Amino acid sequence: MQAQIVNIPDVSFKSELIADGVDTNADSEIQVSEALATTTMSLVNVNIADLEGLQSFINLETFTCTNLNILTLDLTSNVNLISVESGSFTLASIDVTT
Repeated sequence: MQAQIVNIPDVSFKSELIADGVDTNADSEIQVSEALATTTMSLVNVNIADLEGLQSFINLETFTCTNLNILTLDLTSNVNLISVESGSFTLASIDVTT
């Protein structure tokens, strides 16, 4: 059986997740199981333009994102979020409805 891979098209976002240790099996991919095991994420001063794939991190409780190049932030799938900290960039829209 093959593990399901989270689609993360933004190379900088994927690289940051790998550098932060989300890729626990060191295969340079983020499996759904690795995303589900992640409860905290901090993206600061990274050249990220697209957070596609963030919706797979449904157990995320704390999310920090500052000084990114994103225009929209959709947190509707991240239903376990307790804390969101963002700043130093201009968002055109943010969606936190559940």
